[in-house]
Amino acid sequence: MMDGMRSRVPFPSMLVLSFLLLAGSASAQTEDRRGDVSLQVSVRSLSEFDETEAGFGARLSYRFSSWLAADGEVSWFPSDIGSPAFSSSRLEGLAGLRVGPRLGRAGVFLGLRAGAVGFSEAPGPFPCILIFPPPLVCAIAAGDTLPTVQLTGGVELFASDRLVLRVEAGDQLLRYSGPAFTADREVIDESLWSHNFKATASIGLRF
Repeated sequence: MMDGMRSRVPFPSMLVLSFLLLAGSASAQTEDRRGDVSLQVSVRSLSEFDETEAGFGARLSYRFSSWLAADGEVSWFPSDIGSPAFSSSRLEGLAGLRVGPRLGRAGVFLGLRAGAVGFSEAPGPFPCILIFPPPLVCAIAAGDTLPTVQLTGGVELFASDRLVLRVEAGDQLLRYSGPAFTADREVIDESLWSHNFKATASIGLRF
């Protein structure tokens, strides 16, 4: 009788063991989904023009490990900027890396991305004074493509096995080319890296 009782696994221990097995299985299944495609909305300040704009786009991500992931994204900012408007829309492409730990169903990260922002030409005739160097808005009114680097930090939430939510914010640097001068009368001889705040929220499907 005593030998039979000793051979049984206590019920609480069975529960703990079952929980660990299920958690390990779920974790393994989650880790198998390394990629995700997301839809996103962004808000960005353009400090050189004292403008704030909103846009939307898509992002493709792939996680190499629990600490490292790669991103590629395209966003479109459709509104006119300036008064009168000197650009009718902006198209942006970025690619880079994210690093940070995952803590269960949540994670924190830092991201570094680089790419370009294309300023479309003014939606209509744009008046410019004939001086040299010209105002920066006049240099952009015919259309321009600016190199950009973005440093951002954020959080991600794995709401389910297939769904991921991310919110991030940081500094986006835009490189304006000269010769030109800004609204603050700062002369750009060759180039100027301008700091701009940008925040993005996204919802993605993991695969």
